Formats: sequence, structure tokens, C-alpha cells
Amino acid sequence: MARKLKESLLQPDEGAPGVPRIAGFSEAGYTGLKFTAKQILEERDKRFRMPKRIETIDEMLSEPVISAALEMYKMLMARPEWTIEPPVGASATQKERAKFIQSCLDDMDDQTWFSFVQSALSYLDYGFCVVEKVFKRRTKKNSKHSDGLVGISKLAVRSQSTISGWLFSDDGRELLGVEQSLKNIVYADRFSNAIASTIEIPREKFMLFRSSPKNDNPEGTPILKSAYVPFRYKRAVEEAQAIGVTRDLAGILVMKAPADVFSPNASAEQKASFEELKRVLRNVSTGEQQGLLLPSTTQGDNGQGKEHYSAELLSSSGARAFDTQAIIQQLQTQMLISMFADMLQLGNNGQGSFSLADGKLGMVEASVSYKLRELSEVINQQLIPDLYRFNGWDDKEYCKAVPGVVSEMSADEFGKLIQRVSAVGAVEMDRRFLNKIREHIGIDTLAEDVEPREEYMPQATSRSGDGMASGLNSGTGDATGGSGDSSTNNADNAA
Repeated sequence: MARKLKESLLQPDEGAPGVPRIAGFSEAGYTGLKFTAKQILEERDKRFRMPKRIETIDEMLSEPVISAALEMYKMLMARPEWTIEPPVGASATQKERAKFIQSCLDDMDDQTWFSFVQSALSYLDYGFCVVEKVFKRRTKKNSKHSDGLVGISKLAVRSQSTISGWLFSDDGRELLGVEQSLKNIVYADRFSNAIASTIEIPREKFMLFRSSPKNDNPEGTPILKSAYVPFRYKRAVEEAQAIGVTRDLAGILVMKAPADVFSPNASAEQKASFEELKRVLRNVSTGEQQGLLLPSTTQGDNGQGKEHYSAELLSSSGARAFDTQAIIQQLQTQMLISMFADMLQLGNNGQGSFSLADGKLGMVEASVSYKLRELSEVINQQLIPDLYRFNGWDDKEYCKAVPGVVSEMSADEFGKLIQRVSAVGAVEMDRRFLNKIREHIGIDTLAEDVEPREEYMPQATSRSGDGMASGLNSGTGDATGGSGDSSTNNADNAA
């Protein structure tokens, strides 16, 4: 959080000239966002322009590799617990208001904060997500609390497939709202609006989550976009591979018939025979016919000539010029790398190490933390200030929604950390610190006003060298021996 500024030290200096007129107080330039008639034209690739983007992304989500990578992101982002933290140096009133905001997250109608986060994460898939804010006056009928304050009724996600346009100000600098269409919804006549009508949702009524927006594009950038080229090539190679495997397994049926049957001057009977042969070929290739019945007449009168009609199966032999499986594997790797998710392949090909896995995991955690910041900043800028305003609180600083850590340390790592910081007296042993330890090992926390019991507190240092005072001339020196303290060999005791 930002540090509180001392306004008394930021006043104009005595004797300084008057404040000059600054043209920079008003915006002069433009973002450069390309749009017309409520439609965003920023994307060069038309397959990623709305509404075609929905169809493209849905097709990509059917790819197992992409689906697994995206699901990993969503699981890691939905996992942390969210807390409401008051501003730095908060007063008792500000702390109480932070507790109120926390209670709002647990007091929505038929919705939990976890389910909201899960739904909002669709902005990763499609690049953006519109969430309408619905508030309520908290009474006994609709809330766990009956304080009469304004809380959250629901945070309703509006499907990306229903977003039909964006409403901008005349100068194009400000987003005024979004247009939602119900015409593509099955049984849309159940809603109060007519099927062909549209709904305009004003900007102050919704939160807009965006993934890596360029030029302040309200539609953001799907994280799947960079994986599209290898996805398309992989599909083409897989289709060719499937066709090749099918032909190798089943073979290609080759039928031979007299040349007269193929002649354009063939008789009606010969033409009928030709059409029947083509029908048989089609039926065999589709599996509708299991066998063939052909006349056994031969050329010549002695019965030793070649048959007039014959059939055989041709199958390929030898190795292919290209290893299609290796190509597919390469394209899968490219898709995963584009999403910082290539760690999913570690161990699948018999390669990998713990150190490599740690590095890959670190990249994933950094990417997830970045996306969590996108999520939290929208909540802190577009939701929490509304609750302050509706309840008549004129605070200059708001509390903030803060997600927890992406991944918890293991018990071994956590124990080493506590041992080291305690050994050198680097952290105060206050109730907040002790409660973090309790949370990690699964013990109920105590109230913050409960003082730590001194008799249970460890000494400030590990005293790992004290044993050397007996039997060694150097006291707490750096030598060890049979009569010394072998615990100094433990690197975890090093300060």
C-alpha cells in the first residue's frame, strides 16, 4: 500500500511565484484505439475481432493442451483467500469500515466470492469480462446483517457472446457504457426486453476486467491469441496423420474393369456397370459394405487370360518422410510456451529436473501474480469506492481487496524460514506473526489483542555454538569436535 503523505510538508514555498497556467491539466491526445459504430477494430486478425472472437476461442478451448494450461491458471488464481486491508496508519473508523467491506464479500445473494472470481476469470479466455454490480440495503430479509448499510447483492457476469457494442463519448476518450443483445439467447422472450432489443449498461454499473489491454481496448487481449498459429498447424497435422493412419490400416481399394466401361461411348449397360462400381467403392470406403462380388470371366477363350474385373487393397510400406508425432509435440510446446505453461510437459518425455521445475514454477507464479493484480486493481478501483460512496463515507483513502499468496511454502521450507528469522531476531514475536504460524500449521488463530506468552517464546538466537565452550579452547569458535557442539554443522542454523 502507498505510504501516507504529510500534506504539511508539500505546501508551496514562501515567496515562490504563483502557480502558472498548465495546459497539461486537460487531455490533448488520443489513445489511438480503432473503433467505429460501437465496434472495436483494433485487432488486425479478423478471427479475433468480436463477435468472431467467441467462435475462435471456443474452438481453441476444445484443444486438450490449451484447456489444461488455461485451467491451471484459473485454479491458481481462484485458490488464494481474499482479505480486505485498511489503509496504512488507519484509524479505528477506517478499520471498522474495512471489516464491513469484508462482510459484504460473504453476504451476497446466492453467490460466493469464490464463485464470482471463478466466473470473472473468463476474461482470460476472451480478453475481457463485464460484471454488473448490483447493490442492496442490508436488512433482515436479504442479509446476514440488519445494519441498514448498502452492501453487495450480486456481481453478475454478462456473457461475452451477448456484448454487441461499446458506447464511447463524442471525442472517443471515455467509455460510457456497453451494449448487450439478447437476440442470440435461446428463449430470450422470457426476459423483459424484446428479443431484437438491446440493453445499455452504463459504465458506472459494471466492472470491466481486461487481459493486457492495448490502447485502452475494452476488449483486452485473450491469453490464447499467441497460441493460435501453432494450434492451427497442429490441427492440420493431426488431420493429415489421422487420414494417413486410416489409409494404412484399412488400405485403399483398387478395382479394375475393362477399358470399354470407362469409354465415353460406352453402352447403357456398360455405363450402368461403371456407376455400380463407383457406388461399391464409396460403400467400402465408408464401411457400409463388407465385401465384393465380381464376375470371374477372363480374357480369351481358354480361361487362362486376365480377369475382366478384379479388386485389391493397396497399403503403404516403408517409413514416412516426416515424423508427424514429433511435429505435433513441437507445436504443443509452442502453445504452452506462449502461455508460460510449458512446465506441464516436464516429465512427459522422460526429461526434467527439480531445479528446472522450480524455475518453470517460478515463471508460472509470476504470471499468475501479474494476472491477480489485474483482477484486484479493478475491484479496488471500480467496486470498493462505490460502497464507500453509497454509505456516505467521504474517506480520502479506501481499504483494498488483497489476494493471498499464489502457492504456500511447504512445511519444511516454512519451518526453516521461521527458524532462521527467529535465530537472528529479525522479526518481532507479536500476535500477528504468531497467528501466521498457526494458520500455516492448521491451528486456530487467537485474537490480535491477546498478548504472546513470554514463557513459551524461544531465545533470540539459536546458540548453536555454545556447546563449544566445553572442551574447546576457542569457546564459541569455528572448530568442532567430539566434545564440542556438532549442531554447528547444520547449515540451517547459520545466521
